[in-house]
Amino acid sequence: MPGRPGLRQPQFTLLHAEGALRWHIGSPTIMAAQLDYLVELTRRPNLRLGVIAWDRPLTMHARHAFHVYDTHTVIVGTESGTAFITDPVEVGAYDRRSAELEDVAVFGDQAVHVFERVAEDYRALSRRR
Repeated sequence: MPGRPGLRQPQFTLLHAEGALRWHIGSPTIMAAQLDYLVELTRRPNLRLGVIAWDRPLTMHARHAFHVYDTHTVIVGTESGTAFITDPVEVGAYDRRSAELEDVAVFGDQAVHVFERVAEDYRALSRRR
């Protein structure tokens, strides 16, 4: 999507764990379509979409989802509310955790391969029904 001349498009990095992609919510057809859409999103110039494949060994885990915004704010969502964290020490800790997770994630063609593999698993489930 072209932007207006002179305006910089915001850049985003989003990570998914393969395990989350395999939470079978809805039909296999819906899940495969969701994964196909993630493949489409990997082509967006302002988005780095990564996945932590199930076969990647980790030395840490993310206890909950979080979003780091320009190293100034972290947003943590829970079932009952949203926390906005702005303390520089805490934001720094989340920023480091984000970098650690990015280090084990795959991006680009490798991420597409994972998304397509999981989508094919859902399509296989659909064919068995």
